[in-house]
Amino acid sequence: MASAESVLLQPNKIEKTFQITGSDIEVGFSVMNSSNHTVQIDSIQTSCGCSVAKWSKEPVLPGRKSEVSLRVKPENSPQTKSIYAAVLLEGDKHSYIFECVLMPAHEMILSTNTLSWNSEDLGSSKKVQLRIRGLMNPDATLSMTNARRFTVSEDISKGSEERVYEFTPKAISSESNIGVAILSVATPGKVLRRAIILKIEN
Repeated sequence: MASAESVLLQPNKIEKTFQITGSDIEVGFSVMNSSNHTVQIDSIQTSCGCSVAKWSKEPVLPGRKSEVSLRVKPENSPQTKSIYAAVLLEGDKHSYIFECVLMPAHEMILSTNTLSWNSEDLGSSKKVQLRIRGLMNPDATLSMTNARRFTVSEDISKGSEERVYEFTPKAISSESNIGVAILSVATPGKVLRRAIILKIEN
């Protein structure tokens, strides 16, 4: 019989960001048998009808592991939610708990809300980067208003978990040295807006 100390879940917790109107999420974990005898997964019970677990029905030999796949269908809710999967072994009354924390990607997290240059940078090619996290949907589109003194690049993150944009100043001396641009990001069913301060320092 396996004991709570000899069977491990790796990892035993995963945090996942999702779009509220997005598709199903699939996460995985391993049932590691660190005992000196074979164990058998009897069942895996989930805490929500929105999740389904799949695993091999083969016995898990000593020192080996069995992979488990958990498919979750996120609810249309802006709240963070935990989904639990209880792994039950044959002949073992102990349950081994895996937690999947679902966090809706309804926020736009900026690396800074102020972009600044020196006055001699005007008309140069000096770039300042703005990084945006929390936008997991690849179809999210960005737009800027009231940013005539600056050019904004396309996303240069190359598929990472954050968007990266580069701002380059223009030489327009007739305008104020400080301004506020509105950064808008359109995601399915929602538009997120943040104010960005654009500043030229003398």
